[in-house]
Amino acid sequence: MSQNAAEHPLRVGIVGVDNGHAHAFAHILNGWDRNSPQPFRFSKEGGDDSAAFLWTDGIWLHEKYAPTALNRKHVQVTRIFGEEREQAMAIAAACGIAHVAETPDDACEDVDLVLVLSDAGNDHARHAAPAFARGLPVFIDKPMSTSLEQARELFASARAGCSPVFSASALKFSPRFNAAQRELTALVGELRAVHVQCPVDMQSYAIHGLEIINIFLGHDVESLMSMRSPGHDVALLRFNDGRSAVLEHIDIPGHLRYNVILHGTMGVHRLSYDGIATVFIALLGKIVAFARSRTPPVQEAETLALLGLFERIRAPEFIATPRDV
Repeated sequence: MSQNAAEHPLRVGIVGVDNGHAHAFAHILNGWDRNSPQPFRFSKEGGDDSAAFLWTDGIWLHEKYAPTALNRKHVQVTRIFGEEREQAMAIAAACGIAHVAETPDDACEDVDLVLVLSDAGNDHARHAAPAFARGLPVFIDKPMSTSLEQARELFASARAGCSPVFSASALKFSPRFNAAQRELTALVGELRAVHVQCPVDMQSYAIHGLEIINIFLGHDVESLMSMRSPGHDVALLRFNDGRSAVLEHIDIPGHLRYNVILHGTMGVHRLSYDGIATVFIALLGKIVAFARSRTPPVQEAETLALLGLFERIRAPEFIATPRDV
């Protein structure tokens, strides 16, 4: 980071604009021109309002509720690259981003922090490489990669460039989930099991469900089995201490929330996640602190453990075929 970090806003480069997170992150950090078109994340067809929320809806609340550390006087996106150049240009216009980069390397020039937000995990290594070469702090969106081996290589590349790096779901920093974790004994007594309902699909979103399970039970998993049938996926996890978790996706149009049930010796507690604006603001607060301290808030071992579980949930050898009884 620049020696003059205290004298100018933390300069952020974004690489990858194809999954909607670039729109949201740039909006939170830079603001969004209300006269600019608002991007849809999901189609409205067949669902209620929650099935087609605008990334900018709710995030405008940041202007009232976001912490000072995320104020644009202190941190600002100054460069953005996307292989979908029209998207990158639209975000830049809406958020006042000065430079639309031609390449990932260009997006890493004259910045203090790089956010790799491309949708495909296979793209993350080449998108992060220019930042690693400069020794810049890097946040890589979930999933960090499409395989455990790729993730290990990413961490090795970061170490070679003395570049601090971390990857995490925004849900890891959910104020609501973390408050429940701190109050577990009062809520349910001794926690014995967790059920997480995962939206959209397990192939992409199970990594976020695993992050929620990690908040409450950790990631010391002894065994895992998945079951898959049309419109319904279930993963069963058993932990070394005997506790268990169920991660479940039911294909219900319009359902985009993570719902959680905590089962304990004194009862059951149900909760849903805070909402997109709240968890993104919480994540970006962690990212900004990480950029200034160069100390990752999530350790490599934890990231690899969760990615390994994600890989196994999707692997054919871990999928059991339901049988008639």
